[in-house]
Amino acid sequence: MRSLYKYCPVYDFNNLDKEYAIINALNNQVTFSTRGNFNDLFDSKIDFRVPNKLELKKVYSMLKGSHKRDFKEIFLGENGKRNFTDFKRRLNQTFDSYLFFCLADKPDNNLMWSHYANSHKGFCLEWDATRINAEPVTYQSKIAKFDLLDVSKMQFGLLSNDEVGQHIWKALKVKLDEWKYEGEHRVQFGNGMKHLVQKETDKFLIVSYEPEWIKSIIFGCRMDKRAIKYLDRNLPNHIERKYAKERSSTIEIIPTN
Repeated sequence: MRSLYKYCPVYDFNNLDKEYAIINALNNQVTFSTRGNFNDLFDSKIDFRVPNKLELKKVYSMLKGSHKRDFKEIFLGENGKRNFTDFKRRLNQTFDSYLFFCLADKPDNNLMWSHYANSHKGFCLEWDATRINAEPVTYQSKIAKFDLLDVSKMQFGLLSNDEVGQHIWKALKVKLDEWKYEGEHRVQFGNGMKHLVQKETDKFLIVSYEPEWIKSIIFGCRMDKRAIKYLDRNLPNHIERKYAKERSSTIEIIPTN
């Protein structure tokens, strides 16, 4: 996949310089959000699975020395259930700290224009997918499961940090089937991107990007001409201008030349 798309709303056509999506587009920046900011109640929500006694005993049998003694005291003793409850709470807090930037796989999605671009009054940015590490979301009938035992195994050297990290990232890319129309791809904020942060809060980051990563802008079917002219005048010349046009039952993306 060579392109991915970000649908952006515009609301106040009399104050375009104050519109959040336009400010981001003109300043070559995007918003990375935590899962608590997502509009879907179940997006990235995790079903943490507590291991049964048989699973715990199997891990216990794989350990040696002080690890064996510590594991038994923490997870097989009287406080085992309470420790896993606390474990779950702390893991939820960790999952809440992850930040994502979301993109779609198509520029002519009527529902995406309706839901994320203010009913076709906004615009859509075409991203060069070869410049970013975006991975597709998994759509399924139930929220993701995550085995708490995996983190325990990591703490006692039976699983690597990378393996558990992959399990976490996989769980955080799950959405329910009803959202499948979005064709979402997700970019996770990593330590290597810290130098790009422009603004930071508890729930989101404003992160800069290279202007060349944007291939085109697509103006919505109902976008006000004032906004089109404003963006056309202020965006770099290398960004191709396109228009979303309403056809009988579809949306067609039309280049300007």
